[in-house]
This record gives sequence, C-alpha cells and structure tokens, in this order.
Amino acid sequence: MMVKEISQESKINLEHSRELLRGTILKKYEDILMKEAVSSAYVSTNSAALNYLLDNEMEGNLSRIYAFRSNLEILKVATEGVTNVTIYFKKGNYVVDQQYFYSKPENSLDYEFINGLSNTPQNHWMIRTLPNGNKVMTYMIKLPFVSLWASPNGYMYLDIDIDYLTKSLSERMNRDLDKLFVFDENGKIIIESTTVSKDEKSLIENFIGSDDLVEVLGKSSNKQIASYLVDAKSGWTYAMIRPMNSFALSSEIFKKRVIWVSFFVLCFGLCVSYLLSKQLNNPIKKSLQLIKSLIQTHQVHNVHDDVTMDSALLTLGKQIKILQSKAKSNGLKNLLLGTSLGLEQIDDFPLNGEYVVVHIRVHEGASEAYKERYDSLDHRIPNLLITLNNSEVAIIYMMNSFMLSVVETLLNEHISEVRRSLKEVGIRFDASIGTIVPSLEEISESYQFALQASKYHFIYGNEQTLLYANIRSKHIEPCFFSNEAYKAAIKAGDIDAAIQVINEMEKRIKSANYQLETVELTVLQLVTTLYHVVVELEVQKIISISGLSNHMMTETLDETLHLIRNISIKIATHVKESKSHSHEKVILKLKSYIDENLHMDLSLQLLSEVAGLVPAYISTLFGEVMDESFTEYVTRSRMEKAANLLSKEIDMTVAAISIQVGYRNKQYFHNKFKAYFGVTPVQYRLEKSEK
Repeated sequence: MMVKEISQESKINLEHSRELLRGTILKKYEDILMKEAVSSAYVSTNSAALNYLLDNEMEGNLSRIYAFRSNLEILKVATEGVTNVTIYFKKGNYVVDQQYFYSKPENSLDYEFINGLSNTPQNHWMIRTLPNGNKVMTYMIKLPFVSLWASPNGYMYLDIDIDYLTKSLSERMNRDLDKLFVFDENGKIIIESTTVSKDEKSLIENFIGSDDLVEVLGKSSNKQIASYLVDAKSGWTYAMIRPMNSFALSSEIFKKRVIWVSFFVLCFGLCVSYLLSKQLNNPIKKSLQLIKSLIQTHQVHNVHDDVTMDSALLTLGKQIKILQSKAKSNGLKNLLLGTSLGLEQIDDFPLNGEYVVVHIRVHEGASEAYKERYDSLDHRIPNLLITLNNSEVAIIYMMNSFMLSVVETLLNEHISEVRRSLKEVGIRFDASIGTIVPSLEEISESYQFALQASKYHFIYGNEQTLLYANIRSKHIEPCFFSNEAYKAAIKAGDIDAAIQVINEMEKRIKSANYQLETVELTVLQLVTTLYHVVVELEVQKIISISGLSNHMMTETLDETLHLIRNISIKIATHVKESKSHSHEKVILKLKSYIDENLHMDLSLQLLSEVAGLVPAYISTLFGEVMDESFTEYVTRSRMEKAANLLSKEIDMTVAAISIQVGYRNKQYFHNKFKAYFGVTPVQYRLEKSEK
C-alpha cells in the first residue's frame, strides 16, 4: 500500500515538475526569443533593428552593430539565468553576442557550435558544454521570423545555466526528500535536483527504459521508490526517487500537531481525575497553569479552575476549525493548479456539471474584505470562492445545461452586481473569465485561461471584466510607430511632434485587435528609443537610466504612456531651453557664410553640412531669427550686392556681376534683377551713372 501511495504521489509530482520546467521556466526564455524573432520580421523603422542587419552587409553598419550589441547586453542583464545571447548574421558572416562583436565567426570561442547551426534543430532545447567547461541548455531559432521552410538570414540562440535551472526547479518543488532527474532524448542527465551517489545514479539509469514505471530500489535497510515519466512532446524523461519512509518524514509537522491535541485531551482527563481523587490536586494545578500559559489567558488568580478548562476547550475547538479551514483552502488551491487528489472532499458543491473559473484581482490587497462581503451576498449561481493571497481571489462557478447558452451574460451581470455592492464599501477589483470545462479535473485549464485574460487589463484598464473567449482571437501582427520621427522630435525640442507620435501609436493600439505581447513589444520599443535619446543627449542627470524600463511598465497602458509623455516633455523642454540661446549664434554664423559665398550654389543642404544640423531644422531657425526665409534672404543679399557692383564697379560687365552673385545664367539674373528693382541691370547702371 505504501509503494502504491508513494508511486501515485510521485506521478503527480513528476507531471508537476514537467509542467513547471517546460511550461513555466523554459517557456519564459522561449517567449523572450520569440519577441526578438517577431521584431526581426516586422520592425523595420529602427535603423539599428535586427532585420536591418540581417539584410545588409557588415560594411557601413558598425555603429548599428554596436548599438544592437548593447541591446543584447540589456536583454542578458534583465533576464536571470541567461549566460549568453548570440546571433549569427549569415549575409555579413559575423557574430554578435552580449559582450563582443566578432567580424569573423572563427574568432568566437563558440565557433564550433556556430559553424554547425545550419544542421542544428531549431525551437528545441539541447544540452551542451561551453568552451569554458560550463554546462548550459541552449535554444536556437532562425531569423527572421518566417516559415520553417524558408532559408534563414541568420540564427539566434540563448544559453541558460544548468545550475540556475536546477536551483529554480528545486526551489519551486519545495520537497527536500524527493530526488528529481531529467534526462534528454538521448538518455543523458540534464538536471539533478540534489547530489546523489554513484550507486543511486546507476540504479536510476538502469531503471529508465524498463517496462515498469515504478520500482523499489536499494537494500532493505534503505529502500527507495523510483518512478519515471516520458514526455512524448520533447522526448525527455523525468524520474524521481523517494525513500520508503517519506510518509513518516513528510508527516512530521502533522504528528506534532496531533501531539499537541493529545496533550490538551490529556489535560482534560486530568481535570476529570481531579473530581475523582483530590490526591491529584497538585499535579492538576500545575497542568492548569501550563494550559493557561499555552492559551495565553490574562485572568486573575482567583478564577475558578472550571473556567480555565472551558477556555482551554474553546481554544482547542478554534484551532481545529482553523486547521480544517486551511486544509480545505489548500485542497481548493491544488484543484486550481491541477494537482488535487480528493475531489470528493469538496462539501456543498455539485461534482457533476460544467464549470468556469473567474480570476479576481482585488486592489489594495483587500482579498479578505472582498471574501467577507462576497459571502454576505445572495448568489444565483452555485460557486466556490478561494482566497489565493492578499490581492487575488478565484471563484469556481457551476453551470447547468440551461445556463450554458447564456453563461457570458449571466457571469457579466453577476460580476456587475458584486462590483456595485463592493464599491459601496470602497473595494475595487478586476475580473477575468476563463473557459467552460466539463469536469472538475479540468478546472486548472479554465483557471489558466482566466489568468491569461487577466494580463489584458494592462491594455483595457482596471476595474474591467475580461473574457478569454474575446482575447484568444487577437493577432500578433506588429504595431508600427515612427520611432525615428519620435527621436528627431525630442532632439529638436518639438514637444507637440513627440506627443503626436505617442498619441498616434496609442490610437493604433486601441483601435486594432493586437495581442498583449505585440502591445508590450511596441511599448518596449518606445521605451528603448527613449533610452537611446537619454544616452545620446547626455541628460542622465534629468532622467535616470537605471530604472527607466521598470519605471515605465505600470499596471495599465494608459499609465505607462502618461509617464512616457511626461518624460518626453521633460527632455524636449530641456533641449528647447538649452538650445534656444544658441539659435541666434548659429544663424548669424550661417549669415556670414552666405554673405561671403554669394557666388556659390547656396542651399539648405550645404548649410546643414556647415552647421551640422538637418536642413529642415536650419530652415526653421532661419525664419525665427532673421524674420525671413532662407530663400528670401539669399535673393535679397544677391540683389543688393549686384546693385552695389553695378553702381561702383563700372568696368565689370553684367555677365561678370551675374557670376559674382551666384547666377550662372545671365538671362535668369536679368529677370530676377528686374523683378526685384523694376529695371534691368543696364538701366539701373545708367540711372546711377547719371546721378
């Protein structure tokens, strides 16, 4: 019986470990790479974007490559457990990781692995040893994000430290007695949750692959139960060793509680014995004193002993109720996580029907207040409320066949009624509705979908009711925004233009059916652009770089964009104020250049090279300082100089004067001069000579 019970629990633990490793820990890193892959396929407006480097040679793009290397460094630092992030650019035949840029792949210490990337299976975790001897788990994808059959332009892979994965898995298992092993499809050990002896390792390796999924290993003095589970999707094998006496070891806490309860019962028996024989008077008094200290009563010395016994029994009853409540709560939590072993223990709740889970996030950590108020309300739909933590609650609703066609309407109405009632006492909450499942065994699936829907409160705001059925159809197409225009606007101190870019991006996000990952990626690109602006303008004293990304990602999209707008305004205002005093100096310098070079082909492009500013910005500054446009000033200066030469330099021909003031075509100069002064150059000279 013990072997059967331990093997059953080991099977559940193995399934939990598999979901924890594949579905949570490793899935996090897969999602990070997927976001980068999506950006490589769609984000084309950023000159330093990954897809630009994939499509172009190395020459002329060194600044973009080093900027991209900085992005990889940020990614590595921000993601715990990552040891290396590496990209091989096929067209340019070079490698970039979070530390270095290798113009030749063979310069990289990881060249042997890079050289075989074309034959390495993608979207697949593999175990390997780095040149420095460290063992890592590697995940590789093709770039850009295209069909599996298309020829790639590059490869990107992520290395995760095996020791970190082992530590993460062991901490979340929270089982000191279990020894967990994970083998890859080739039978090599990937993860060992604890150090084991050679004999134990040999036993478990010989056991793997046998027809029996459970076996008793070791000698009689130290028997252990071995179980294993094969993941058909990945080909990995999960094995676990548990000692035969694990039940006794794991129930140590429960035994202590039983001892305490027995102690109270013993004290009660002593009190009864006191009535039968006064010879036991002194021992009973000592016991009563101990009971008083245990129940922490603050009674006066002359209180009767019967009162003390009543208080002891009352305290004992309260403790039993608390333990029962905790046991029921833990059972319901296990039901949501898919690890429940006793569905028949759920009292006052139908076990046959359709079920749906609603996830509630209570603001300001008021989940207990929410439960108390919720229990006082009348409910038309049978339900179970589970308090998960200070700010989260889950509610399981049971639906009969008549409710299924209108389940969304019923739940929305019910949640709205609860929201109105709780609003009266100042309790606010967000609600997310999962999918309908046909049995309690599948409750965890509905709960997981409700959690996914809950994440979309970032887009739609707080105090909303979101339905998973409405978000699963959302697409992953990218949301483009003009990051170059945004960067240029801030650098130019143009507040209105910068805010307009943010507003257009917000409008596009809210009007389209985007997935949460797409929205988060778009916001991250905006924050990254802002990060680069802060570095390039050297305004770290105004805006702190260290916490910029974490500070931006608030609870809702509206709050995040509000913060980005405020920071954008702050930087643009600083730029505008710092540059305003230098405008006149720049334009006066350009004015002198124009006056000295009227014979040249003057243009805004030429002035931009002289001043180091973009042509459009020079045109704007010229109008602000000179109160006339660049073209008007050049024309006026040329005409005035031509008139001066016509009147003073009698020996110069009109053709020579035309070239002197920048007009190569004599007829064109003749027309411009007449349009300006009303007379031809020859007539103007005659008039001046007569005077």
